[in-house]
Amino acid sequence: MSSSIPLLDSLTHPMPDGGWTSARYDGQNHIDALLAEMDEAGVAAALAVGTPAAPAYGPEWADWMRGTSDRLHLVEYCPLDSLSDDDDLDRFLAAARDRGAVAVKVHPRHEHISITDPRLARLANLAGDLPVFLCTYFKGDDASSVTNTMDNLHALLESTQNTRWVLLHGCTVRLLEASELARAFPNVLLDLSYTLCRYAGSSLDLDMRHLFETFDQRLCLGSDFPEFRPATVRHRFETLAEGLPSEKQHNIAWRNLATVTGIQIDLAKPDQPMDS
Repeated sequence: MSSSIPLLDSLTHPMPDGGWTSARYDGQNHIDALLAEMDEAGVAAALAVGTPAAPAYGPEWADWMRGTSDRLHLVEYCPLDSLSDDDDLDRFLAAARDRGAVAVKVHPRHEHISITDPRLARLANLAGDLPVFLCTYFKGDDASSVTNTMDNLHALLESTQNTRWVLLHGCTVRLLEASELARAFPNVLLDLSYTLCRYAGSSLDLDMRHLFETFDQRLCLGSDFPEFRPATVRHRFETLAEGLPSEKQHNIAWRNLATVTGIQIDLAKPDQPMDS
């Protein structure tokens, strides 16, 4: 497997007990397994994100994660539904910065909130230098999902134009529509974690290849580990990026996300682009 172009994984969820929300991954979500698989797949660094839906997640998770490896970078999970006013939001953001977070994440389904919730826009406008990662897998049986539409996402981005957004999962099956929306907002990065691997072999492959060719400065990718493995992300990236200019490959693989988050990637290996 070629790993001449490093990858920066936008989304991983390692847990101290190796557990996860799905029982099929019990015992497979250990941080040592993640790091070993990152080495094998040429993943230079990854963003580690906690979630209250996972076993073993708690207030101590961020400190535990930060003490494990300098290749994992904290994205602080925002319990938005428990933050009632701007003072709460300010305290949360200050604590995230104190812990060294490179971004904060909001998960509307887990928080049972709509993207029209005014607290989300306020958080984004208060975040300043911290990018906001927003889960855009909007499907679900929660009532809030009904209002998590592309029109309301457009309105959110319109009201937070100074915020650096990373739209996790790229709105999944509405990826192409999401790219046209993101095109209007220079501070929005479209993330392909989960979607890149989940929909392999579907018509989305054509959309993703099209975006690799035409939207390379606004894309990033990831595994959503343990949902998918770093090796699978590597394979999917190399398949879709084959024949592209080296500049475009590097933009998608690591550069765009590193620029947004401030993460430094060590280009220890010489550039050996896949179009050689």
